[in-house]
Amino acid sequence: MAKRRSDIKAWRDLTIREISAKIEHVGQELLQFRQELLLGKLKNFRRIRALKLERARLSTILDEKVTAKLE
Repeated sequence: MAKRRSDIKAWRDLTIREISAKIEHVGQELLQFRQELLLGKLKNFRRIRALKLERARLSTILDEKVTAKLE
């Protein structure tokens, strides 16, 4: 849990562009894992859920930053 908290704190320090790039990277990684799942090569099923959660957290942080910038 401590690792997640430190990740979230580090993500909050990133710029909007860096967060967007990170979201895109996570999306590409998620796509790769989904393809491996379909081919039957995926061994770590929990990683898909973790990536979805990571993308959601990053999207939330991005939304907060964009909203704060508009105000």
